[in-house]
Amino acid sequence: YQVVNDFLAYPPLALWSPYLVYKTSHLKHHEDINLTIPNVDPESYFISKDEWDTLSRYRQKFAEFNMTLLGRLTLGPLWYFFALKKELFMSLKKPFSISFLVMFSHEFIVVILLYFIWSYFNVHFVTYIVCAYFAHALTMLRSFYEHRPSSNPNHRSVIMETFFPLRILFLNNNYHFVHHKNPSMSWYLIPREYKLNSEKYNQSNGFFLEKGYFKWFKKYLFKNKGRSYIQKATVRKSLGLILIIFFTLKLIFLVLILFNKLFVVSNLTKFPLFKIAILLHISCLLYTSDAADDS
Repeated sequence: YQVVNDFLAYPPLALWSPYLVYKTSHLKHHEDINLTIPNVDPESYFISKDEWDTLSRYRQKFAEFNMTLLGRLTLGPLWYFFALKKELFMSLKKPFSISFLVMFSHEFIVVILLYFIWSYFNVHFVTYIVCAYFAHALTMLRSFYEHRPSSNPNHRSVIMETFFPLRILFLNNNYHFVHHKNPSMSWYLIPREYKLNSEKYNQSNGFFLEKGYFKWFKKYLFKNKGRSYIQKATVRKSLGLILIIFFTLKLIFLVLILFNKLFVVSNLTKFPLFKIAILLHISCLLYTSDAADDS
């Protein structure tokens, strides 16, 4: 059933991440021996002390804020979004690669999806993006402290005991250590597995056990959750400029679609403004391709 699962998961309803990119990085993340190791674990939020010392003071302050729960919930989705756009720009160096095809098709499908939802379900694309942002922030709550640095790889993944609605919302990924030890186990079987073998799992992960997400709010809302490693929150200046240009042009793209939506009743594709918007978007990608080569 893997092909069916891939087909169902492929549409970017959450907007942020291309499914194939996430699948590849997540499978690598499941190499438990490398969990949390900077630049090895693709889902690690940490960098080494040596890298930390190279950051400017304001970037260190910002990174420390991003290690608080408040920072992760408010800015975490934004930085994850920037990281994905960085991958897009890097893929532009090889426009005939699989990576470029995956990233570019994701961008294209997202724009089509937003227009489709707006046109047929009357949900404004801004509303949908805001909802997707909050949804991603909710996943950041689950993942905020699901891994910690430890010399023992088994002690790096948390078991979070929480109430039923959140367990369903997170597809039982709150039992994260159980998930890592049984990556092929269906999500609905994980609670039973933990219930039958809770003592074994708790001993195995060094009793890295939490009782409810509310405690994280009390402990880490304004407090950094750890200093042995620091949240990666750096963007090179050249890449930052590229991102500003990209999102400025993309904003123009969406504004032009909005203008057509408000003032044109017929088929959007027949009108010049839509064609201009498409050209602007393509120009943006071509420009960022050259900029990525130069950076």
